[in-house]
Amino acid sequence: RLILFYRNHGFLDIKVDTVVTRLNASQAAVRFVITEGQPTRIGALAITGLEQVPVRATVEKSLPLQVGAPFDRLALADARDSLARRLRNSGYPDADVLVNYDTDAPSHLAAVTFAALPGPRARIGAVQVTVHPFGKGSGVDTAVVRRLAGLKTGAWYRQQDLERAKSTLYVNQLFARAGVEADSAGVRADSTLPVRIDVVEGAPRAGTAATP
Repeated sequence: RLILFYRNHGFLDIKVDTVVTRLNASQAAVRFVITEGQPTRIGALAITGLEQVPVRATVEKSLPLQVGAPFDRLALADARDSLARRLRNSGYPDADVLVNYDTDAPSHLAAVTFAALPGPRARIGAVQVTVHPFGKGSGVDTAVVRRLAGLKTGAWYRQQDLERAKSTLYVNQLFARAGVEADSAGVRADSTLPVRIDVVEGAPRAGTAATP
């Protein structure tokens, strides 16, 4: 685990020796001798696939991995996730990011390339709402669900808006279950992406008022 920890944080030459000294019949002393070695650092960092993305500067800004920093695999994963998340919050619902890297042992340098696959940019299309009422009632009006969700047809698709809509529907405690998902059929020819909202009403809550 010590070796894995150090390698994940850029110390690829890490060496760990274990010294065990018997103290008595029931006790032993354990000592780890760690030789970190020279860390491998990012010598080159490139991001491809964003040439046609109008919000490229925003997507690339302040990534958790920079030239000169240690070749940290956790920061590498965070940077990849940040790029993908920023694209999905900028109108690219199918965005993905691939990572390629190469390390050079003699120079202790690493070259990292993120290959972005934005996919088509889309706006929110039709918002379809389905309400499953509690019991035999008619259920909450779909207009109320739309207002609570706050999703606007024609706005750029942003994954965080769908997540916020789902959270808002839960917070209001009207529903036992709420689903807010982009249509699985994907982006339409007119560059819109329909969204489906599916809610299940919870049991009615009784309230009491205190008498002064």
